Amino acid sequence: MNWFNLVNLLSLYCYYCFTKFFSLLRWSFWQHAPQKITEPEKLKIEQAKTYRLRGIPNDFDSRKTLELLRNVLNLKEDVKFKVRSLADDPSYDGKVATVDVTGDLRQKLDRGRDQWKLKVTGEGLNDYIHLTLDTHFLRLTPLHSNSSDIVEADVIAVCGLEGHGFESFKDKNAPSYMWLRDSLPKDLPKARIFSFGYKTELEDADSFQTISDLASQLRCTINGIRSYEDVKLPYDYKKFLIVTRIQQGEPPRSLMFIGHGLGGILIKQALIHMKDGTKLDRINFDAVAGLLFFGVPSRGMGISSLLPTVTHQQNRDLIASLGRDSTFCQDQETAFREALCSNLERTGRRPPEVVFFDEGLVMPTAFEQFDGDSETTNPPTPFTDGESVYYDCQYGDDIDQRSMIVKNHLDMVKFRRQEPYYNTVLRRLKTFQRDYLETTQREKLNKDLPAEISAYEKSPFDSLEASTDPNQ
Repeated sequence: MNWFNLVNLLSLYCYYCFTKFFSLLRWSFWQHAPQKITEPEKLKIEQAKTYRLRGIPNDFDSRKTLELLRNVLNLKEDVKFKVRSLADDPSYDGKVATVDVTGDLRQKLDRGRDQWKLKVTGEGLNDYIHLTLDTHFLRLTPLHSNSSDIVEADVIAVCGLEGHGFESFKDKNAPSYMWLRDSLPKDLPKARIFSFGYKTELEDADSFQTISDLASQLRCTINGIRSYEDVKLPYDYKKFLIVTRIQQGEPPRSLMFIGHGLGGILIKQALIHMKDGTKLDRINFDAVAGLLFFGVPSRGMGISSLLPTVTHQQNRDLIASLGRDSTFCQDQETAFREALCSNLERTGRRPPEVVFFDEGLVMPTAFEQFDGDSETTNPPTPFTDGESVYYDCQYGDDIDQRSMIVKNHLDMVKFRRQEPYYNTVLRRLKTFQRDYLETTQREKLNKDLPAEISAYEKSPFDSLEASTDPNQ
């Protein structure tokens, strides 16, 4: 072999090694570099379905809850769980969790249903854990996870017509975020946060519940969760505990409401019932610190596009009672005003503050469900008009009690992270709580003072006015 052939062989060998090296290098970079996700894959990763799990043992934390759920459903690793909230059930023994699930959980559940009963073998003989998993979020759902021993406020959010106790408040652009669960408990650490869901479907509705019926459910739910320091006692004893707290001179926790659309109508009706109700009703009524109403049709709303949908259904009367300038809405408005004023006459306190938010964008006339699947062909229109909302402000022309949210009716309670509208709502709630604490602490101080000092504290300028009277 001559030198020329040897050089050629060496050159070919070096070229082979060089290309092999760069191929391996490129493969290594490709393995560790961020992969481009196609749109369907991106949606699959980001979207999560939220379930509610009830009946969790009191001593379970988030980790044990996940293990329990995975074992009872015998799920594979491709179904991902994350416990987003875990709190004591205020009505029954045990805990309640909201769980975000990524993957096809329904492969293990009966399709076509929204609630499933699960039974797990416990530690003892014949000992079972009875769980309830659902997606309907009916009635009350605790959304806080704080374990603080000091609870100063209860916040209850009530969804609107054809709404959902969870999805109605969920950011549609970030499916894993829901501000009542993921932000408000952190910003109000001494408050319990609840959502209240109920059924008011427009299509295929078989319920003939009235607004008064739904409001009574809300009222009973409020009384059921307002116990003394949330002591775990049988349910029948709870109604006496908050009364005992009052008799001992301790004020009850404040009560604040967030109402969306029809939810605000239910809150008003519940408060009207509570004003003339039982002793516990009146105590809870006096504890109302403030109300936030989003698109609440205080003088009714346009229902012409809804009536064809419910013409032959049981819920026709409920929808008809919401019509613009209906007798029901007018009577309720008068009764609600009287209820607020009665607070001043009975306790000497200023009526609870009511703040209204109006939608700033139109929406399709035919009402859409919370998942947005309905098709609409009618021209867009505001769900409520400005007069419907502004009319109800008991402070006259005080512009600070009215705000506009530049969203349509469905989206106006779906806040994003760090959204300015959320900050406005948070500021209002903090103001409600601050004013309530100042009022109750001042009342308690006056009760604790000796009689002669307390009388002077209640009217400190009486003697000064008497001494400066020119007729004396």
